[in-house]
Amino acid sequence: MTALIAAGVRLMTPISYVSLGEVVAERAGMLNIGLEGVMLMTAFAAALTAGATGSAVAGLLVAMLLGAVLMAVIAVVELLFDADHIVVGIGVNLIGLGATTVLFSDLTDRVRLTPSFGRIELPGLADIAGIGQALFNHSVTTYLLIPVTGAIAFVMARTRWGLRARAVGETPAAVDAAGVSVVAVRLQAMTLCGALVGFGGAALSIGQLTGFSENTTDGRGFLALAAVIIGRWSALGSVGATFLLGLALAVTVQAPTWAWAPDIPSSLLLLFPYALALVFLSAQRGATDPPAALAIPFMRRR
Repeated sequence: MTALIAAGVRLMTPISYVSLGEVVAERAGMLNIGLEGVMLMTAFAAALTAGATGSAVAGLLVAMLLGAVLMAVIAVVELLFDADHIVVGIGVNLIGLGATTVLFSDLTDRVRLTPSFGRIELPGLADIAGIGQALFNHSVTTYLLIPVTGAIAFVMARTRWGLRARAVGETPAAVDAAGVSVVAVRLQAMTLCGALVGFGGAALSIGQLTGFSENTTDGRGFLALAAVIIGRWSALGSVGATFLLGLALAVTVQAPTWAWAPDIPSSLLLLFPYALALVFLSAQRGATDPPAALAIPFMRRR
């Protein structure tokens, strides 16, 4: 059980950062179906930069910058040209997969094995019986998830900008009437979302792994999207949902070693996290409503 929880915490970390970013974006009315593609591109950028500079920190910073830029571009396309959020998201996912596949084939030696954030065993805490190794022997990206989650929850609930972002996601016309630019707030929310998605991409390729491999995200962006809904569009709720999904991913990795489950087909194991996400989403139906203006274009009255 300790090994399962440890693996679950490790596997949830990249998904958690992406889900936190999506909470910010969706609260402001912006739906990102393209999380998978942006996460994939930033994971590649993190590994490439870490390999080129010898610094995992540099890889993380470049991934966050790239994520912010990509999401800002997506926001401009959607906000200024009224592009459909779902169509844009699907396009981003296809571009992300195609671009990283081509680049990986050309730069395999530079991104496969790169500097990464190693595990840090917290003195004293790691020795606690039962949960020590499960919770206190992880990379710095996992430990940073706690303050980042707290910061996002605080910003969205207690700051003026957070309240404006939430208002933009609910009643953009009222916000516009009060003299606040809906486009500016949504652009800012998408940029912050992109930085967090970039953090998640880096946490995967150079935090959880030691480099990039083809299609390394393997659907984690979609799991992050599901976690936002399961967590009812809250920072704490979405991270809690990613923990459950992280445990499900851990099961797919460890089940073949369990004495009672060696003959379970690998294809079924790979489907388990996504099937579980569908079950959670079905259970959530009707329990809470998304932001009222989510994915609805805002046309300013003249």
